[in-house]
Amino acid sequence: MAFNIDRFTRTTLAFNSGAITLADSSVANGPALFTYATADDTAAEVAAANYFGGASAAYDLAVGDIIMGNASDASFALKIATIDRAAGTATTVSMSLTGAADTANIVDSAITTAKIADDAVTSAKVDEGLIQTVTVTVSTGELLALATTPKELVAAPGADKVVQFLGAQLVLNYAGVAYTESGDNMAIKYENASGVAVSDTIECTGFIDATADTLTNAVPVKDAIVAASGCVNKALVLDNIGSNFAAGTSPVDVVVAYKVVTAGL
Repeated sequence: MAFNIDRFTRTTLAFNSGAITLADSSVANGPALFTYATADDTAAEVAAANYFGGASAAYDLAVGDIIMGNASDASFALKIATIDRAAGTATTVSMSLTGAADTANIVDSAITTAKIADDAVTSAKVDEGLIQTVTVTVSTGELLALATTPKELVAAPGADKVVQFLGAQLVLNYAGVAYTESGDNMAIKYENASGVAVSDTIECTGFIDATADTLTNAVPVKDAIVAASGCVNKALVLDNIGSNFAAGTSPVDVVVAYKVVTAGL
């Protein structure tokens, strides 16, 4: 369709557009405000270049003037970006609100899980004091050397910060050859193999030697008493507290839940 001048209305009282010429705009006394409604054109069509060209001379449109209204599919707010009265052309840009909306202006239950895009909220985007999760894949090579070289799960958080372990799920992605072990279990610790364990012992019989995809959990130890020097600004690692596993071709995904707290020391 096309611009319909009969549906175009000026709402400001004074014809003040272009009263004084500025270096970067023909509007000095404040932008004029117009409204427009169309049941025939979409918001995208209304925002297209030169849609409002027919109003440029008749209504003395100027750069910076604002047009608000309803299209066939949505409401819109536009600002005149460029104008050539002689040629009868005008282009617009979309307007958006600036600033922040505080919680008092959010309707209860207005934001739901269904309305949040996948991966829109991640651990990296939330306050470190909130519960966060991270998924770390421990490769076959890393599992076979785990008693020698523990695998980092959560990085050291920084000065005067402590990672609080809240639990983990371990997922064995079976890849055809089972590991063998003999009383070789795992634990999640601070920093390295010599660090204090923050999880109960993770039983490996029936898990690491399984011949199918298999899951198990790691739960926090009841009293993980540890000197500040052993936990402040220390990473969380997965350690084989026995001997290295033998054979095996299956990676393990470790999903860790944790918080970062300030020690205040």
